[in-house]
Amino acid sequence: KKVSRSSGPGGQSVNMSDTRVQLSFKLDKADWIPGPIREKMKELHKNRISKMGEFSVACQVSSSQLENHRLAVQQIQEKIAEAEKAVEDDSWESQKIDHKEWIIEKMKRDGREKELEKKA
Repeated sequence: KKVSRSSGPGGQSVNMSDTRVQLSFKLDKADWIPGPIREKMKELHKNRISKMGEFSVACQVSSSQLENHRLAVQQIQEKIAEAEKAVEDDSWESQKIDHKEWIIEKMKRDGREKELEKKA
């Protein structure tokens, strides 16, 4: 966790208080994230990963450091959820079968093998 002075509006207090929050962690050592999701995060969010392998998120939306910290944690959760969804979509795509194969399977289930033999 790093804090620094935020840019933008805020009057006189903007030069005094450290409200910008930057959270970062080493993606390779984050064993609390499953392996496939970590790999997908490296692919999806490669612009957020430094050369040292640190995944970082910065937030300076609010004028409160605590609020910015909460929003940064929420951003990290959203990025992980996005990678989880992408992994699920990839696995679903790999399990999907061709339309013709699906029709053949359906005919076999319905007990219409004779029609298949005629078509073949």
